[in-house]
Amino acid sequence: MNLIIHADYLMDAGVLKVIKRSNGFEFTNPGILKLPLEDIYRGGNSKSRNPHMQTMLRMVGFGDNAGSGFPSILAT
Repeated sequence: MNLIIHADYLMDAGVLKVIKRSNGFEFTNPGILKLPLEDIYRGGNSKSRNPHMQTMLRMVGFGDNAGSGFPSILAT
């Protein structure tokens, strides 16, 4: 969900990509971080680039807006 919610769809910098590797996955989307890296690792803060998409996905049971996405990714 983070890949979709935080992508910058107005950039000509590429597309959403999910690459399966032998030791894991690589997720890539266009755009730069909107929060300092330390805040992203700490979690608990969300600054969505696409808040309407985030709300829509949350309403159908995918994701939240609690800033838990990246810590969940690291835990997995």
